[in-house]
Amino acid sequence: MAIMFLEQASFVTLFLFFTQRYIPDDRALGVAFAGYVITVFALTKLLAQTPAGWLGDRFGYKTTLVVGFTVSLAATVLMMVTYNPALFLVATAIFALGRAPTGPALNATLANLYDEEDRGKIVAYSNIVNLSAYAVAGLGGFFMLEFVQPRTIFSLSIGLTVAPLLLVLLAVRETSFLVSHKKDPWLVRMGRLPLNELTNPHVMTWGVIVLLVGLGMGLMGPLARSYSHDVLGMELHEVAPYLVLPAALAFFCLIPAGHLADRLGRLRPLVLGLGIGCVALLGISLTSNVWTVMGMTSFLLLSYALTSPAIGAAMMDLTEEHTRGFVLGALATVQGLGGSLGPTLGGRIYESLEPAAVFYVAGAILGGAALLAAAYGSRHLVLALSPVRAQD
Repeated sequence: MAIMFLEQASFVTLFLFFTQRYIPDDRALGVAFAGYVITVFALTKLLAQTPAGWLGDRFGYKTTLVVGFTVSLAATVLMMVTYNPALFLVATAIFALGRAPTGPALNATLANLYDEEDRGKIVAYSNIVNLSAYAVAGLGGFFMLEFVQPRTIFSLSIGLTVAPLLLVLLAVRETSFLVSHKKDPWLVRMGRLPLNELTNPHVMTWGVIVLLVGLGMGLMGPLARSYSHDVLGMELHEVAPYLVLPAALAFFCLIPAGHLADRLGRLRPLVLGLGIGCVALLGISLTSNVWTVMGMTSFLLLSYALTSPAIGAAMMDLTEEHTRGFVLGALATVQGLGGSLGPTLGGRIYESLEPAAVFYVAGAILGGAALLAAAYGSRHLVLALSPVRAQD
């Protein structure tokens, strides 16, 4: 949990500063170039996650974490000293390569350390840690944005990367099956990519589910400011106080939702959460009253609290120990692909049709994911994924 918090805080601190001030103002490269940096980072990380997970299976999750944090450190230093825009984009790609192993390696390690009956709760704790890192680093970044020198932000980000690197070296136990249970030399472990694991019906079905969820949620990414102004007739800072209670509700529901995923199986909380999210999105599309929107947003964030632990735990459950990093990396790539395509599609729908249309489409996508999950469960394939306590 400490490693997750520190590496997320490091990333948020650095990229918030890059995109909001350093690139457009300090370097005078403009907002468009900041967009290029985000795109290069996102695409590189998406492409690298699956191979990074495979390398973790072969050579150890601890090893790939150490290499990843070290590469991130080198890329951050390169960003700090370079003044060439093309080289800055190269450094961004290297930074993304360094961050690619963290998700598969940390999630595979958690899956190996905890049994099925505890994974929903563990994923919920992980979500709280990540949200806390975003809140602390994001709010701190906004407060410091106008007042600190670039070298201070770079130094802070470097320090927040060195700390988890030291924790990995000193405190993380290697759990990779091929490293912990076999004594084959590294070259012997370099087999083919286990692509047959990705054609498993369980993996393929959950891949479609996480793609739909990522796409449906991603549709609303670019809408916050425009929707507040065009539909609610309010500025974003005026709407923000109305979101405090819904966010707090979701935050405090995460742990109970994780327990539900452990006690009732993964699919029941998932279908319930997706259904609630679908209804909430359709409700938002029918109103322009800020109090009603606040209520619907509460249900939408409750949907997130219910679905996130269930999906995360199921992704851990359906992976085999010797290919866990590879499959988790592939599923994270699929989910990230949906999250990347969603904002582009949502922005086009908003401009071409009407604001409400975005919520119609998002609700329909989440409804489709709920129907797929329900159909999947009705065919009793869920027995292979459920904790022992939920198999009855």
